[in-house]
Amino acid sequence: MYQDHFAAKCPDQGLGFPLISLIPCFSRVERIKQCIISESDVQVKSCKPFYRRRWCKLATILVEQGKKELSPPAGKIPEVLFFIWSAILPFDNILKIGDFGTVTKYLGLIVVMAVIADRVVTGHGYIIKPSSGSIVWGFFALLSVASLVWSASPGKSLNTLRTLVSLYGMYLVVSVTPWKEKSLDRLASYIIAGGVAAAIVSIYFFISGVTYLTTVRASLVIGEQRLADPNHFGTSLILPFIFSLHRYFRGAHHAFNLAESGVILTAIVLTGSRGAVAGVICAAFFLIWNDKRVKPIQLIFLATAVMVFLLFLDHIAPEQLLMRYTFDSILESQGSGRFGIWYFALEAFKKHPLIGWGYGTFSYLASGGISANVTLPPSIGASPHNIYIQALTELGVLGFSLLLVALILHFRRALGLAKKNPFYIAVAAALVGVAVSGFTLHILGDKYFWLLQMLCALSLASPQYVYLE
Repeated sequence: MYQDHFAAKCPDQGLGFPLISLIPCFSRVERIKQCIISESDVQVKSCKPFYRRRWCKLATILVEQGKKELSPPAGKIPEVLFFIWSAILPFDNILKIGDFGTVTKYLGLIVVMAVIADRVVTGHGYIIKPSSGSIVWGFFALLSVASLVWSASPGKSLNTLRTLVSLYGMYLVVSVTPWKEKSLDRLASYIIAGGVAAAIVSIYFFISGVTYLTTVRASLVIGEQRLADPNHFGTSLILPFIFSLHRYFRGAHHAFNLAESGVILTAIVLTGSRGAVAGVICAAFFLIWNDKRVKPIQLIFLATAVMVFLLFLDHIAPEQLLMRYTFDSILESQGSGRFGIWYFALEAFKKHPLIGWGYGTFSYLASGGISANVTLPPSIGASPHNIYIQALTELGVLGFSLLLVALILHFRRALGLAKKNPFYIAVAAALVGVAVSGFTLHILGDKYFWLLQMLCALSLASPQYVYLE
């Protein structure tokens, strides 16, 4: 409807392509009133403005439904920095700068500053409306901050809130910034590379006899004091494993992608983390069931590879490690003490069911802040070891509900975007895996958890954007 309206007012200026729409463009000083693009080359097209300006950025485009705001994608520097940050997350707990925190902490801050600079300083000041999941996570963060008012231990709450607020801030900045669709594949490559590197290092340490503390569980070790908890380390590898398995099904490099998946899976199993293993199995089954490009022959090769993997694992893994995955071992150890701590958490929840005891207060409660008819193991009593029970205890029914709603909205969004881009079916599968692993881990303050939330909420630049020079 707009073509006819503007064709008479905007004659072809010899640009060599059909007149399909009138694009209002904006320079730094004045509005460019007439600029024409072609439908076939609508993604990237140089267009000579009628009023010459050194800088001219596309702001809106007229479509049949009316005006639609467009946003240029994030620049190269923010993109690469975010990719690097995502890749090194499995190494998070060992990449420390003395007592000042981890490398990923400061790199994440640099990513946020780079994105903001790209949006504001360079003139790409357009952002995407936050998704519904992002808004719910915002309410969760606000509730967590507000819990300082009624917190059983304000000091504990404040210490943990710093991490939560900073991660949500990065999540929000990244999610409302438009990213190029073709960058998603590169992002997956970075994440896979980081996961494979971390897996190889952990397997090397394991074979060399360097394990987590006094156990036979694989982890990352630098020196003797910098140890990565095998449960969190194993869960951080779920996303790179799913990306590598997804590439195997997409048929890019069958053998190479299958080898990547095998290396990462080996590391996950050697961590002895039952939650991570359960998560990766659920994620893999979800991916296989929902990925429409999975071929029967690929499943046959995959099943064969799994059988070979199990035989290989039986030879390299100590019996003590393999026994952790038996049902009898889980019952005998009471889930490594988790059954008792969950009972304690539910007893604490009953006393403050609506808004909880305050974010980050579980360690205070478990160390004697309240009395309960249960004795907690000293080694495990400081942590809830369950993201859902943690939310119930610290933020009550209200916080628990916000957590579930946010996860469900992100899952639905990823499934919806998967219809247009297969990248998101892998993201949805990884979310399933991490959500399952969350039944045995408290991961609300973990960066890999929030990376997954970022990927679910990630906004893509419109395929109709144009740079005007």
